[in-house]
Amino acid sequence: MTLESLYEHFPTGALGLYVQRIVRARFVAPFVPERISPDSYIRLTFILDGTATYQDHSGTTLPWFAGFSGHISPELGVMICGEPPVNVHWLTFYPSGFHRLFGVPTNSMNDRMVGGEVFLGQDAFKLRSDLRAETDPERAFALVGALLLERIERLGLVEPDALQRAEQHLRKENGRTPITQLADIAGMSVRQLQRRSPAVYGLSPKAFAAAIRFNKVYGAMQRDRVLDLDLALDSGYYDESHMMKDLAYYLGGGPRRFTHLIRPLLDNNLGH
Repeated sequence: MTLESLYEHFPTGALGLYVQRIVRARFVAPFVPERISPDSYIRLTFILDGTATYQDHSGTTLPWFAGFSGHISPELGVMICGEPPVNVHWLTFYPSGFHRLFGVPTNSMNDRMVGGEVFLGQDAFKLRSDLRAETDPERAFALVGALLLERIERLGLVEPDALQRAEQHLRKENGRTPITQLADIAGMSVRQLQRRSPAVYGLSPKAFAAAIRFNKVYGAMQRDRVLDLDLALDSGYYDESHMMKDLAYYLGGGPRRFTHLIRPLLDNNLGH
């Protein structure tokens, strides 16, 4: 699918403890089904115009449309396709922020999509209508921010809790924080963290850290269309083979499929 326009907003302050990014985009050309990669966030999507269709790896259409979606298991292999033009507005929530803000176990959302009204009530329908009518991206971002900030302030959640701080540290370190250190930041034992992690982060500490690491490298690959081995090593991969196995696991297909995206090792050695 050809992207015609993309506007991004990265919230700060109290909202930034819960929402990593708000995006408004317009796609204008058909595209073949594309596998959704795990991005280590919980997403809220509003399809403003057009049609988006979700399928599993066998091509069976899933009962997904727009709304909140959780972590997607690599084994499920969800694909997305659509009929252009598609105008879409989405938010990515930090899993610990989603858990705290809406009071549900994050892992209850794994491999699921539910309507926005499930957590936002009738405000979800009004927000979608307002977003469709608003053509200025900055004002659209403000509409979303105002709705969520009202909830954050009403619930008295303007300061991060220990598990939110632990997630932010893990992301800062690209998933490389030892579980003992992460447990210390969260103020609990390793065993307690392992028990709490699925409900708060949606995954075990090890799986969540791996998704964060992959998200970092794959995000760079999508942006630059080149997978820099230096970046992969800096993000915690042991070597090229380790990285290629993750690509094959999360995105499907054999590692050979991705070799054209690897910058030649000679270039790395020369510092180019």
